[in-house]
Amino acid sequence: MLLAIKEVIEEAIHRRRFPRRKSNTKGTIQPHDSGNDIRCILEDVSISGARLRLDVAVTLPPFFVLVVPAERIERNCMLAWTKGERAGIRFR
Repeated sequence: MLLAIKEVIEEAIHRRRFPRRKSNTKGTIQPHDSGNDIRCILEDVSISGARLRLDVAVTLPPFFVLVVPAERIERNCMLAWTKGERAGIRFR
């Protein structure tokens, strides 16, 4: 059973359009509506998007700016998915 799950995950990774690079870097989500900034951790990143980890599960705006100074990232983003304290984003 575990082997089958591992194979499904590996197959999904190989289907990704762009390779992802692991990270564990602090960042900030800046809503366009001048709401409060939301702290996050950049877990992985590709040229098309990223996966973020939040301190707590919160409702994220559909569009925002992601700023990760240590990675020299400041990008307009669109929310792709959320699951608990994690979120997937697409760069715009």
